[in-house]
Amino acid sequence: MRALFDLNVFLDVLQERKPHYTSSAAVLSNALTGDIIGVIPAHGVTTLYYLVARHMNKARANSLVDWLIDRFDIAPVDRATPVRARSLKMRDFEDAGSRQRG
Repeated sequence: MRALFDLNVFLDVLQERKPHYTSSAAVLSNALTGDIIGVIPAHGVTTLYYLVARHMNKARANSLVDWLIDRFDIAPVDRATPVRARSLKMRDFEDAGSRQRG
């Protein structure tokens, strides 16, 4: 099974955000052990790089990007992705865009 990971799952683990840390770490662990195929949206890689570089340093951001590329499939984003997301009329546009691939 393939699972598309919302950016918040990674942020929960990176920042040890309560109360979601434990659940997010468990589902990431499933992807890392091969129980599921983890997918991250392409924009998630660049956003995580930006956040880690800004709040930690560029070396950690580069390491994180390498780690993500090695362990997760990357879901591409093209024009059709936001167009279809808008047609879903979901309350949260970000979640609608994330449902496009995976």
